[in-house]
Amino acid sequence: MRKSKPNSWQRALYAPRSGPGHAHGTAQIRRGQATFRRTSNGAEIFALPRFIATPTQQTYHFVVTDFEIAHLYPSRRRLLFETQRLKAELLSVPDLDLVIRLNNACCDFFLFQNGLPPSEADAREIFEFIPARSGGATKLPIGIFLSEELIGVMDVLRGYRTASEWYLGFMLFAPSFRSQGFGTEVHSEFVSHARRAGALRLLLAVLEENESARRFWLRLGYRKVKGYPPKPFGNRFHACTEFEMVL
Repeated sequence: MRKSKPNSWQRALYAPRSGPGHAHGTAQIRRGQATFRRTSNGAEIFALPRFIATPTQQTYHFVVTDFEIAHLYPSRRRLLFETQRLKAELLSVPDLDLVIRLNNACCDFFLFQNGLPPSEADAREIFEFIPARSGGATKLPIGIFLSEELIGVMDVLRGYRTASEWYLGFMLFAPSFRSQGFGTEVHSEFVSHARRAGALRLLLAVLEENESARRFWLRLGYRKVKGYPPKPFGNRFHACTEFEMVL
């Protein structure tokens, strides 16, 4: 698929599916909002919030976001940066099942934070959740791949409080890939990527009880900004500390 010019129409084939808003053929696609799910022989469009044209000769007009256009097919993920061992690629909704499987492997993290095992809603947050009062922030869901295996994710918000601030919601690796230097390796290239994209400040929050995470971020060069009182995380309450890195 050729990269589109801003606001231009794009074409993509998607797999047949029965039900409202689905058919087989060619989809005319442009920027906006919709949701995609990957299939073995293409991409299947589902959950269409805005149907903006009448079907004519199996041609349908939908509105989708930039990263969904770019990732109708798994081989089309955009490479954001890479390390000696890993690749960081832009995830999109078709990768939801990959994120669900990774979250299930990281059940210890969700039990610690939320007191609950991971759910599909937790996986969707990496694509959808933007905190209140985040202005014009946009999601940057990053998948960390070893060969073709998703071994980690980074939940990033660009333009969190100001246009030049990025917020790192979390960086999570599967248990079998922890304590091997992958986090430090990925973060180093992530910082370079953020700088190239115009970021001047990185922010993140650490749960007060998560002492190992606190040591990790301090070792990478972050400094404490301020603390926040306890708030609910699933079935638990946690106080948090905000950290920053000035780029």
